[in-house]
Amino acid sequence: MAIYTLTTDFGIREHYVAAVKGNILKLEPQATLIDISHSLLHKQWQSSAYVIHNAYPHFPTGTTHIIGINLLYSSSPQLIFMEHEGHKFIAPNNGILSLVFNTTIPQMYSAPFEPDAIIDKYPIILAQLAVQLASNTPLDQIGSPLIHYQRLIPILAFSHNNTLKGVVSYIDQQGNVISNISIHDFKKTSNGRKFSLLSKRNEKDNNIHKTYTSVNVGEKAIFFNSDGFLQISINNDSAANMLGLKLNDPITFQFYDN
Repeated sequence: MAIYTLTTDFGIREHYVAAVKGNILKLEPQATLIDISHSLLHKQWQSSAYVIHNAYPHFPTGTTHIIGINLLYSSSPQLIFMEHEGHKFIAPNNGILSLVFNTTIPQMYSAPFEPDAIIDKYPIILAQLAVQLASNTPLDQIGSPLIHYQRLIPILAFSHNNTLKGVVSYIDQQGNVISNISIHDFKKTSNGRKFSLLSKRNEKDNNIHKTYTSVNVGEKAIFFNSDGFLQISINNDSAANMLGLKLNDPITFQFYDN
């Protein structure tokens, strides 16, 4: 019984997600369909990539992941697909996969559908392609190897002198602020030194907490979350609202030798 995930910007009020699921079930009535998110915004590439990158490893190998972020990105959209560590991925050729996998990207394939068909019948086409991939048909029998595909440049944390600089890459529903600074980046740059964390309002913080409940209600907690990225939270409130932080705002660690 195949497992399919759906991550889209289709929203939850309209019928589009249900249409994709219905067409999958027509072809494979025993399919397991899992929603990752349908509330992502089609221009927030970094946030969408964060959700996909941190969700897919939790699924069994063999899962087929359908990505519908800015699906109709042009008047001639193209669908592409790939396999990575036993997971299959379908996405528009708009660069989203280059952010999900910002290191070496496996061989990409072009899906054999005309742009007009994708525009007019994408719920049917996404379902057909997903079921084909889940059937373990060799990828080169489904589509053509793709040499050139759209890439987006990821926003990466970087160190310079005694600083480690990153940005806000995701804000969740509770207003928790997540940066692109990983615990690996922090440990490598800090080397055990004291530090200050500076954000938008130039507030300085000097402690890393275990979690947001390590502080009192209404207080700010800074910690590395379960995905390994720096998170700024306020216990029982929205850090984004209280601190005035939004996507792509700078987050900087300043390290001190003494």
